[in-house]
Amino acid sequence: MKKKIALILLFITIVTFSACAFSGCGNGSKRAFNVGFGYQNYIMTAFLCAAESDCTQFDVADVSLDFAYGWGDSTGGNEYYRYSLKNYDVPVCIALYLSVREYHGLETFLESDCDDYKNVDGYRFIKEVSVEEFNTADYKVVVKMLRGKIFAHKETLNVPANLFEFSKGYLQFDVIAVYYSEENQNYYFSRSGEHDRVEIPFTVADNRVTLLTY
Repeated sequence: MKKKIALILLFITIVTFSACAFSGCGNGSKRAFNVGFGYQNYIMTAFLCAAESDCTQFDVADVSLDFAYGWGDSTGGNEYYRYSLKNYDVPVCIALYLSVREYHGLETFLESDCDDYKNVDGYRFIKEVSVEEFNTADYKVVVKMLRGKIFAHKETLNVPANLFEFSKGYLQFDVIAVYYSEENQNYYFSRSGEHDRVEIPFTVADNRVTLLTY
């Protein structure tokens, strides 16, 4: 009887493992996909972001990832808001965007001015966070040599299916500060490091999206 139970448990384990492997999902002890969480000796940007998931394969209509983002603690405290008020026009918000590119490193909107920051060609506006909210410990990112980047804030975002218009390409997640110029009466994006981006290579086949790593 004990031998029969052991065989049944072994069979269940094999089936479960096979199902996870086929679906591109991890086993729960370690996330199957992550990018942007590694250690950096020198932080080049005021903002930091990363992405992770338990799966590397999704139905194209059901792609969701956990995105982490915030401000880097390189000064012993957050100087972001005071710095912005002193050096720019009017800080509006911190905006999140998703987009897809066919090739790596092409196209950026950092140099663009616009009438509506929620409607930027080629980018899907996801949400905004107020400067006051962002300027708190809830969005702090600590960088440790052995543990990498530790984000206080993380949230799950769904990627619209119609973004995957290429059979292969790069999914981009951007977090960036938005400002308003009273002189020019338009919006513009930070040009001094208050921006970070995660690029995720992917392929699409048979309505399945597979996330890749560099």
